[in-house]
Amino acid sequence: MLLRMNDDPLITATTNAAAYARQRGDNEILPDDLLLGALQAVAKLRVVSFGQITIDLASHPEVPDRENGAGPGPSYSKETALLFDRASAIARGDQEDRVRIVHLLAAFGDVDCRLMRELADRESFGAVEWRAALAVWDRELADRDALRKRAGSLMTVDEAAAALDVHQQTIRGYIKSGKLPAFRIAGERAIRVLASDLYGLLEPLEPTLDE
Repeated sequence: MLLRMNDDPLITATTNAAAYARQRGDNEILPDDLLLGALQAVAKLRVVSFGQITIDLASHPEVPDRENGAGPGPSYSKETALLFDRASAIARGDQEDRVRIVHLLAAFGDVDCRLMRELADRESFGAVEWRAALAVWDRELADRDALRKRAGSLMTVDEAAAALDVHQQTIRGYIKSGKLPAFRIAGERAIRVLASDLYGLLEPLEPTLDE
């Protein structure tokens, strides 16, 4: 099985790792560089949340300017290359034909890496908890991606009623009965429905001889 590394966060992670090595004046990318580069690639406001594990990166260096540094880029150390081998094996185990950032992060659960030990001690997690948290995070990402693909647009109850030319209470009845999935935007009371779900309620009318 040919494994491809075309996952955008993974590409960002490896680019970040090279920048850390270059800043250090090293011609090799170490496991610590790769782990920090991967965490920075998926962080929001320098905080990473994987399931029940939250990692604050404020005490770690930000990604250096990746435009700096002339000449050939640093290569992977033997230990770092083995991490990619492990990530590839995890991807194969998941029946996937490409390595994603979650596979690389999962690979760190099985290696002796200084930064990983530091994070595990500080946040009180072990290899089992790390892999479980990554699995939760990966499912959440998949759910959000599926939702984005389904959502041609979000509609209010009023807009949904107008689109089908029915009363608002009819739409609310569909929602209450479970026929029409509905969502709330975080921090708001207003209900939204997906246009694709709404129009999925429409059924073709079978022609009859009386018509």
